[in-house]
Parts: sequence; C-alpha cells; structure tokens
Amino acid sequence: MENTDKAVDYVIYLDSFALSLKVEGLRPHTISCYVRDARRLGELTGWVTPFKLTSGHVRSYIDWLSERVAPTTVTSAQLGLRRLFKRIR
Repeated sequence: MENTDKAVDYVIYLDSFALSLKVEGLRPHTISCYVRDARRLGELTGWVTPFKLTSGHVRSYIDWLSERVAPTTVTSAQLGLRRLFKRIR
C-alpha cells in the first residue's frame, strides 16, 4: 500500500475517532486537540495503522513532542492517545 493510501485510511479512522469523542460529549476544542495529536503520531510513524502502533511509536512521539511544547500540552496529548488506544481495544 502506498504511503498516500495509508494516510487516507488513517484520516478516515481519525474521522471515526472524532465522531466517537463527540458522542462521548467531549468539547469541540478537546476533540480537535486529541485528533491533532493522533494525526501527528500518524505522520511521524509513516501512517502506521492505529491497530499496529506500538508503545515504541508512542514513546518516540511523546519524546518528540516534549522537545517542542509545554508539559501540559504533552499531558493532553497522552490523554488523547489513551482515548485512541482505548477505542482500538
């Protein structure tokens, strides 16, 4: 599968993720942040499907993010990724 196809599949999954967060009653800003972080994770991993992401992928993303943003933003990203993985299970 081409990288472009992987990206499209990932974005389709993110749309579904965003909808599930909306159904759970999360605020639009929170949903936007959680989806943004999940998308960034996809970009950094070469669009590895969420079902095949490993703890190593997530650690690398959190390390990358920690070098660029405030600790509260990193914490928010971790919360969003937990929701993503909870949905996958």
